[in-house]
Amino acid sequence: MPPRQPQVLAAGEGRLVGTVPGAVTRRLLSRCTAIGQCDAQFIPAVCSNGDTKMLVIVDQHAADERVLLEELQAKLAVSDSDVLSSAEVHPPIRVSLGSTEAQALDMHASKAERWGWRFGEGRSGPSCGEGVVETEVLVTCVPCVMGVQLTATDLQLYLLALHETAGAAGAPAAVQRVLVSKACRGAIMFGDKLHQQECQQLLERLAETAMCFDCAHGRPTMAPLFDLRAMEAGACGAVSAESRAVSGGGSGDRAAKVTGERRLTLADLKQRLAAVRGANLLEPAGTG
Repeated sequence: MPPRQPQVLAAGEGRLVGTVPGAVTRRLLSRCTAIGQCDAQFIPAVCSNGDTKMLVIVDQHAADERVLLEELQAKLAVSDSDVLSSAEVHPPIRVSLGSTEAQALDMHASKAERWGWRFGEGRSGPSCGEGVVETEVLVTCVPCVMGVQLTATDLQLYLLALHETAGAAGAPAAVQRVLVSKACRGAIMFGDKLHQQECQQLLERLAETAMCFDCAHGRPTMAPLFDLRAMEAGACGAVSAESRAVSGGGSGDRAAKVTGERRLTLADLKQRLAAVRGANLLEPAGTG
């Protein structure tokens, strides 16, 4: 596959032309400087590393959601964490398992118990109804993830995952679902105003995450807007050309005018942001 070609984008009604890089790298993200906020939703930032210098736009909700999710996942790995507990159910619930699920429970009961499920003595079955063989187990405790108790369906799905992976399945899907929901609800929302220092701290925390380019729901946390090196080179070239073409005392004013036409403005930023949204590179956050 041929290398991805840079995309040329115009802003400011044709007065400002910049080359957008193909991607923001982790190394580049670690050297980002926040400019501030845009419409209390996005954080424009300058990323600079050697010959590369670009303007990126960061979704403040998506970025904070990713940070919070990985913090919760780290707490989940600690045995005495308050993220996960085992909640006793009164009265115990009876859960019907298919033959595959029952076999998985026989082979991997310790894995289910590691997440907080506890089972009563004995089980009924197997029974055959309408051609389906089922075994009934008594569940005395269920996992409780940050106050949310998992259900019988969550147990059945986890047992199927254990069967399909020969016991190698990680956390139950329901645990991840709850963590994603909690991260989303607890993250900075659109409309929350941040000081410049808070914006900078969020970018630094995002750069330290394992999956810094995606929010908890898989949407992008940022998008590149302009290659600032290309813009600077273009502006200098235009000023040089104008200076050669214009003689007399007005050349300085004319050069300043050309430079001003290529200066990045808030209108340019909003226009480029609208183009990025139109291309579905950024989705409205806070809806997951």
